[in-house]
Amino acid sequence: NLHPRITDGVKASRGEFPYQVSIQYGLPPLVKFSHSCGGSILNERTILTAGHCILKNRKVRVVVGKYELNVEESTQQVAEVARSVVHSGYKGGVAQHDIALMFLSTPLKLNKAVQPISLPAQGQKQSGEAVLSGWGSTSKSLLVTIPNTLQKAVVPILDNADCYKQLTSQPVSGPQPELFDTQVCSGIAGKEVSACSGDSGGPLAQNVNGKHVQVGIVSWAKPYRGYVVPLFDSRIIAGHESNPGQYPWQVSLQWGISSFGYSHFCSGAILNTQWIITAGHCVLAIPAYGDFVVKVGKHNLRAVETNAQTVRVAKSIIHEKYVGDIAPYDIALLKLATPLKLNIAVKAIGLPQSLVVKNKTVILTGWASTSKAITPVLPDRLQVAELPIVDYQTCKQFIDSLTGPSPVDATTICTGPLTDSLSACSSDSGSPLVANATSTLPQLVGIYTWGLIPCGTVAAPSVYTNVYFFVNWINNIMATN
Repeated sequence: NLHPRITDGVKASRGEFPYQVSIQYGLPPLVKFSHSCGGSILNERTILTAGHCILKNRKVRVVVGKYELNVEESTQQVAEVARSVVHSGYKGGVAQHDIALMFLSTPLKLNKAVQPISLPAQGQKQSGEAVLSGWGSTSKSLLVTIPNTLQKAVVPILDNADCYKQLTSQPVSGPQPELFDTQVCSGIAGKEVSACSGDSGGPLAQNVNGKHVQVGIVSWAKPYRGYVVPLFDSRIIAGHESNPGQYPWQVSLQWGISSFGYSHFCSGAILNTQWIITAGHCVLAIPAYGDFVVKVGKHNLRAVETNAQTVRVAKSIIHEKYVGDIAPYDIALLKLATPLKLNIAVKAIGLPQSLVVKNKTVILTGWASTSKAITPVLPDRLQVAELPIVDYQTCKQFIDSLTGPSPVDATTICTGPLTDSLSACSSDSGSPLVANATSTLPQLVGIYTWGLIPCGTVAAPSVYTNVYFFVNWINNIMATN
């Protein structure tokens, strides 16, 4: 599991772990920075963490000298990350060499609350007890409960042979995990403090002659089927379940490792038998390892459906003017390795022939969270919402009033309404916004790109790439590739 927790730990004392780091991702001013992983201070400019904690499509910073995450503290320091280096042997997911370094733009000021941790001698074997620290979820259920205060847990270090025996003696879905000499185990099978303890990337440390020595980096625990695929926040608030087969152009973009299975992370739409359209940031979110596939003919993501088809993506093309993050030109095309078989449940959608007019009702579909709360509630079945188009000037005015200058420009299109919670964070990234959906000539007018958080913010339009302005680009890419 790459979303670790301290389930039976206790609150740490303030200042007890001066080497502790909170790694935070965000896209300000639209997406606030929030805690994502733990880490540790090696020196004034270097942070140690897990390889799977390194994400590419969001801004990252580290916060040190922290005890309470949601409180401004006099001891805290914030530093931007200049660059990150993941171990060249790390292949992603649950694997060895899950280690990375972050190099800071400005040096930390070391003091009583901000101190580096020592490293053990190369190849030194660990034994005895160690302590985990972090802000990982304290919940034993699937519902994530992030604590405000730093947690800790004292755990025994296991011999790898004993660790492997305990791991393989428990039921598991998929292949058994592998253990290597470059990994260290902690905990006791069957006790919650041993499973999912601490943040990903957080330190496992021992006290050696009065000095903190880091002997491990939290990497994974059973159940271990988890992968970090970064996404923009996306939800359908106050939508409803669609009918099976009602929107046959809908695509589920999925990523994973074939032996473990695939997970939905973005949506898209079918342009023809070999091309899918989606958001550019969905493509940037895909790790270099694993398999990228699309599933079409789907309604229930968890069910085996007779009309479903799964096809590998052979090539991804992002618009050359898209700079990443929240920005204009957030559009991409995916060429499939083998053509789709069109039928009643799998159909292409047309491109727009004119600009969609203000107040026209359009429909948005996807499998994004239906919850207004911070904790997502992911539906199994395809959701749909009917939304009015908001003109460019009104959209920009409303968003700028909430965030300051925003990247809304003439190549984007927005939806409301501006009076209730349908207006924010609607649907998956890459989801199709469609006009004339019930006619014989439905047209793709937008690709969902971003919305304000928290979802359901009143007077906050949702923002899409306006497909009308990219018809020539789309046709040219498909003709020349």
